[in-house]
Amino acid sequence: MTWREYQTRSSLLDASLEETVLGQLQGRLLDFSVEQEDGELVLRGLTHSYHVKQLAQCAVMNLTDQPIRENCISVEPSRHRGYVSPR
Repeated sequence: MTWREYQTRSSLLDASLEETVLGQLQGRLLDFSVEQEDGELVLRGLTHSYHVKQLAQCAVMNLTDQPIRENCISVEPSRHRGYVSPR
Protein backbone atom coordinates (compact mmCIF):
# COMPACT_ATOMS: atom_id res chain seq x y z
CA MET A 1 0.00 0.00 0.00
CA THR A 2 1.40 3.38 -0.96
CA TRP A 3 1.46 6.37 1.39
CA ARG A 4 -1.24 8.09 -0.68
CA GLU A 5 -3.49 5.00 -0.51
CA TYR A 6 -2.90 4.84 3.24
CA GLN A 7 -3.83 8.51 3.67
CA THR A 8 -6.98 8.10 1.56
CA ARG A 9 -8.02 4.99 3.50
CA SER A 10 -7.34 6.73 6.82
CA SER A 11 -9.38 9.76 5.77
CA LEU A 12 -12.33 7.58 4.79
CA LEU A 13 -12.18 5.68 8.10
CA ASP A 14 -12.01 8.95 10.04
CA ALA A 15 -15.00 10.36 8.13
CA SER A 16 -17.06 7.22 8.78
CA LEU A 17 -16.09 7.31 12.46
CA GLU A 18 -17.04 10.99 12.71
CA GLU A 19 -20.44 10.42 11.09
CA THR A 20 -21.22 7.50 13.39
CA VAL A 21 -20.31 9.40 16.56
CA LEU A 22 -22.23 12.50 15.46
CA GLY A 23 -25.27 10.33 14.77
CA GLN A 24 -25.07 8.77 18.22
CA LEU A 25 -24.77 12.12 19.99
CA GLN A 26 -27.70 13.70 18.11
CA GLY A 27 -26.42 17.25 17.67
CA ARG A 28 -24.79 17.63 21.07
CA LEU A 29 -21.33 17.90 19.48
CA LEU A 30 -20.25 20.63 17.05
CA ASP A 31 -17.33 20.67 14.58
CA PHE A 32 -16.35 17.11 15.53
CA SER A 33 -13.32 15.61 13.85
CA VAL A 34 -11.02 12.66 14.35
CA GLU A 35 -7.40 13.08 13.30
CA GLN A 36 -4.66 10.47 13.20
CA GLU A 37 -1.21 11.27 14.54
CA ASP A 38 1.39 8.50 14.47
CA GLY A 39 -1.29 5.80 14.50
CA GLU A 40 -3.19 7.33 17.41
CA LEU A 41 -6.40 9.36 17.36
CA VAL A 42 -6.99 12.96 18.42
CA LEU A 43 -10.60 14.05 18.99
CA ARG A 44 -11.60 17.66 18.33
CA GLY A 45 -14.89 19.50 18.59
CA LEU A 46 -17.11 21.63 20.79
CA THR A 47 -19.83 20.66 23.25
CA HIS A 48 -21.83 22.09 26.12
CA SER A 49 -20.89 19.52 28.80
CA TYR A 50 -18.12 17.25 30.02
CA HIS A 51 -20.59 14.38 29.90
CA VAL A 52 -20.96 14.71 26.11
CA LYS A 53 -17.17 14.97 25.78
CA GLN A 54 -16.85 11.64 27.62
CA LEU A 55 -19.67 10.07 25.58
CA ALA A 56 -17.84 11.00 22.37
CA GLN A 57 -14.63 9.42 23.63
CA CYS A 58 -16.43 6.23 24.70
CA ALA A 59 -18.18 6.02 21.31
CA VAL A 60 -14.85 6.24 19.48
CA MET A 61 -13.31 3.65 21.81
CA ASN A 62 -16.19 1.26 21.03
CA LEU A 63 -15.83 1.77 17.27
CA THR A 64 -12.08 1.36 16.80
CA ASP A 65 -9.09 -0.41 18.29
CA GLN A 66 -6.80 2.56 17.70
CA PRO A 67 -5.65 4.29 20.88
CA ILE A 68 -6.84 7.80 21.61
CA ARG A 69 -3.86 10.09 22.15
CA GLU A 70 -5.87 13.10 23.27
CA ASN A 71 -9.45 14.29 23.65
CA CYS A 72 -9.32 17.96 22.60
CA ILE A 73 -13.09 18.45 22.58
CA SER A 74 -13.73 21.87 24.13
CA VAL A 75 -16.47 22.29 26.72
CA GLU A 76 -18.03 25.73 26.46
CA PRO A 77 -21.62 25.89 27.75
CA SER A 78 -22.08 29.56 26.84
CA ARG A 79 -21.01 29.09 23.18
CA HIS A 80 -23.29 26.12 22.55
CA ARG A 81 -26.60 27.95 22.79
CA GLY A 82 -27.96 26.43 19.59
CA TYR A 83 -28.28 23.05 21.27
CA VAL A 84 -31.81 21.72 21.56
CA SER A 85 -32.51 18.65 23.63
CA PRO A 86 -33.79 15.69 21.54
CA ARG A 87 -36.59 15.01 24.09
